[in-house]
Amino acid sequence: MTAWSYIVVFLSLALLALLLTCEWKRVNRARLSWRLSATVMLVVALAAIALPVTYKRGFTIGGKEGVLLTEGYDQDSVRLFMQAKKTPVWMSAADVKEPGLSVLHIFGDGLTREQCATLPSVPLIFHPSVMRAGVVSIYWQQALWPGEICRIQGRFYDPGGRPVKLLLTGMHTVLDSTEIKSQGESRFELRTVPVQAGRAVYRLIALNGADTLEQEPIPVEVLQGKVLKVLILAASPDFENRFIAGWLADNGHGVEVRTTISKGKYDRADLNMAVGAVDHLSPGLLDKFDVVMADAAVLKTDDALLRGQVAEKGLGLIIRDSILRFRPGERGLIRDSLGRIQVSESMYGAGKIIFTNLQTTYTRLLAGDKKGYAALWTSVLKEAAGKDAVAERWQLAPDLPVVDQPVKVLLRYAGSGLPQGFFETEEESTSVVTYLAQRPLLSFVWEGLYWPRSAGWQSIHTTQGDRTWWYTWAANDWRTLHRMEKMRETERWIAGARNIKVEKTGAAGEASRAPVGKGWFYLLVILSCLFLWVERKI
Repeated sequence: MTAWSYIVVFLSLALLALLLTCEWKRVNRARLSWRLSATVMLVVALAAIALPVTYKRGFTIGGKEGVLLTEGYDQDSVRLFMQAKKTPVWMSAADVKEPGLSVLHIFGDGLTREQCATLPSVPLIFHPSVMRAGVVSIYWQQALWPGEICRIQGRFYDPGGRPVKLLLTGMHTVLDSTEIKSQGESRFELRTVPVQAGRAVYRLIALNGADTLEQEPIPVEVLQGKVLKVLILAASPDFENRFIAGWLADNGHGVEVRTTISKGKYDRADLNMAVGAVDHLSPGLLDKFDVVMADAAVLKTDDALLRGQVAEKGLGLIIRDSILRFRPGERGLIRDSLGRIQVSESMYGAGKIIFTNLQTTYTRLLAGDKKGYAALWTSVLKEAAGKDAVAERWQLAPDLPVVDQPVKVLLRYAGSGLPQGFFETEEESTSVVTYLAQRPLLSFVWEGLYWPRSAGWQSIHTTQGDRTWWYTWAANDWRTLHRMEKMRETERWIAGARNIKVEKTGAAGEASRAPVGKGWFYLLVILSCLFLWVERKI
């Protein structure tokens, strides 16, 4: 039984005990046994509606068996199976249309959910092929901001438990590596900070000694970073604020630094921008900035003003304090090696407030760790600045589109008119137009279908919109991952309520469990309630 089944059973028993107690305590003892029986039937019917109730029915395995061969099937296993039985064989799910078919055997890697839906409603027996070593799940963020860390996370399956080394390569060098020694599925994570501008394709390589088990492309795009205008309010001169201001300016951001010298006296520095005097803060002055980074000591006089700008205008506020007090509702962003929170985030009206106790990150620059320093402050500033509202946002499914396979295109569109999707490859300038249909209940969502014809980087945009780049994989990429996905989808389909689940009952035959129609239980609920209502009126 599942957790849901236990919950339904427990609630049903509690409801039954309550209703039976009420009926038993009634002063009128007439028709008590009828009332108790109707109450029991009512609760049982309600539980049956919530639970998947099935019944067992038998069938005979004879000349109506069939065999469906899918990609990756083992020829020896099929030959041994066919020696004992002579059954029709199909190579495609769409061809399985044998009348009177009693059971269908599926050999190989299995089918996708869409292919399973084309099969006839008969019991299915899955004979999966032996899984080979390889990546069975993968995730990474394909579009990154400059300085942001690219994390490749996934699971690697190794049936033999041999030591496997995973390499992340790019720009003709090894960017990161890890080793897997355990048998079965193991988690892994590889990291790098992309240094290129624009699009690039890294490689994930799995090595067992001198043998290459797998080599898969990892496309990554570094977006053009948004130019921020940052106001730094320093309580006193220090190296931390100085290095942050210099790093921001070197990356093209506008920086205004106000450092407190003594009470009421400040030192100013303008980098890539000039906004005039910042001795006294005002709403008009703060409107010129995207992010304010302030020491906790300078917020005693301007705290209410800054928080008001955060809540009303969406200003990003970063508060630096030597002691970080974690508050309810905050989310930890960065932790140290001991798991202690160093940077936390809190939603505040239309904006965000970031709290941090980082005081000596400049030592990373002094040690030559420019990538680590950039990744740290890029992630903090990205969270503080928030996301800009865009007129259109594209989303494609599946996550790993394959050549000559349908790709579902979803567009969130805030403009007017009928949007169209223009697809272009990186090498060709000619566009393929895809027409989109509007969803009935969500007027800002449009969807369509596109069939990519070549592997590599491709772009999609509307007539007035900016280009969104995405990647299409070749048919032989991520073969182990796609095999595992099809096996799991086939197993889920067979175990699902829409199909007949096969159970062994003996050598002479088998039995199937079919779902009981919910209409009978709804009818029993209506009749029980009707009897209990009429009985009280008599």
